[in-house]
Amino acid sequence: MIDIFIPRKIGSYFVLPQRILGVDINKRFVHAAQLSCAGNRIVIEKLMQEPIETDQSVDYPQRVASAIKRIIKRADRYDAIRTPLSSTGIVFKQLTLPFTDYEKIKMVVPYEIESSLPFSLADAIVDVIVIATDEEKKSSTVLVAATQKALVQETLSYFQLAGVEPQAVTVDVFDIYGLYMMMPSLSNLSGSVVLIDVGQYMTRIMLIIDRQLKLIRTVPKGVVTIARSMANLLNISPTQALEELLRFGFEKHDGAEYYQSVTSGSADFWQTVQFTLQSFSSQISSGQIDHIILMGSGCEIAGMRQYAANFLKHDVTIFDPHALLNNKAITIKQGQRIEQDAVHSLAAALPSPITSDINLRQAELAPSTANLFLQQFLTAAILAFSILAGLIGYSWWQTSSAAKKVKSSEREVVRALQDLQLTDAMDLQRAESEAAEKVQREEELWFAFSRQTRFSFLKALQELSSAIDRDAIGLKLRKLVITPNALLFEGEVKDFNALKVLERELRESNLFIIVPTMQELKINEKFFFKKNGTEQ
Repeated sequence: MIDIFIPRKIGSYFVLPQRILGVDINKRFVHAAQLSCAGNRIVIEKLMQEPIETDQSVDYPQRVASAIKRIIKRADRYDAIRTPLSSTGIVFKQLTLPFTDYEKIKMVVPYEIESSLPFSLADAIVDVIVIATDEEKKSSTVLVAATQKALVQETLSYFQLAGVEPQAVTVDVFDIYGLYMMMPSLSNLSGSVVLIDVGQYMTRIMLIIDRQLKLIRTVPKGVVTIARSMANLLNISPTQALEELLRFGFEKHDGAEYYQSVTSGSADFWQTVQFTLQSFSSQISSGQIDHIILMGSGCEIAGMRQYAANFLKHDVTIFDPHALLNNKAITIKQGQRIEQDAVHSLAAALPSPITSDINLRQAELAPSTANLFLQQFLTAAILAFSILAGLIGYSWWQTSSAAKKVKSSEREVVRALQDLQLTDAMDLQRAESEAAEKVQREEELWFAFSRQTRFSFLKALQELSSAIDRDAIGLKLRKLVITPNALLFEGEVKDFNALKVLERELRESNLFIIVPTMQELKINEKFFFKKNGTEQ
């Protein structure tokens, strides 16, 4: 989304700082991840969870809304909420299209998959991620997600009851894929990778080949499914069986009956997973899966990884969410730890370059724009005020600078007139008046001479000014009188060396018939010009 006047984000770079809240809802908990994004830096600030109350006298949506409210109170001020939609109600399809323009892809995709949908296109919401682009062929390979509007509306209703509005509804498996691609240790894996996300009530299985998400399957089985099977075999309640499973896993050693029940329940679950992996293998050119990664709350059950590896006859590794921090752009605040249960909310909040534009809030479900005009008006008013204030400030600064320069120039003029002994005044206006009177008196003397003679006097002054270095000898000139035949010179120099220098400079000027040797620092001498002034 392009914000008013200034875009918040250009590509993966946040022009304006933004705090994003990812909120994931399951049957038992609401999980939230709070991220701060500025520039190309991402900080994981908070990871939170709130239980959904079990009071059956209150409707489930109200209980979810209460948990969301508690999460919002714990969070800091945020700019956007992103929440994932479960892939159980989503249809996925891979397409190759003969163009690369993203907007054009989004326009064409709904009609390309219409025949594959188990519901009407009019009731559908469709979005897409680009998983590969061929610049030479000008084609794109995309993965399409299509769901019913009613499912998106159901997710939004929880937030509406809580009095908040998500800016985006994402797709859970796309979020996980985006998270995967931001983890250097995983995104660099070559060949085929299967991610098995074992949740409490469902399991998501994804096939990634050479960094491209190819296939997705959602199985309506999870940790609770295994616990129910155990409960039937042990003749205990499902709740008690779940507690036993989460507490001991495969490592309880006080009875063969317990071990048999957990093994039997897990076998049924992993048989379903194995069937999916066999189906995936047929889509791999080599026919073999290179890597299997186990994630979700199921991977935290003691002994589950080893059991899965033995059952599937394949090495299984545990997904480490903290490997995300190997990405140099991502840091985490001290005291925060990424648990498996927090992965979905974190993945929803992360601005992955691949999935950050996914949003199932479309058409009539799009975020409200009721406050857009007010936001535009306030933004425009603030910008106009800022520009006006800037212009006024700049004008004041320019005027102030000019005034200071004028004052400085006035002081320099007054000092120059004082140095020329034309005035003793400190005020420019008075100094100019006094100097003008003295100059006028001197001009009356000058006009007594012919044009040629006056010109010779000016030339003599010029040559004296060039010959004598006043600053070097510390010359203080008190009086200088020029007549047609001679120059009367009154003043003083700083020392006898300077006096010798002055004698030499006067002789070298070649203006005078003779320059006598001067004995005193205070000078009162008359020098006679050669041939009427400066004629040589």
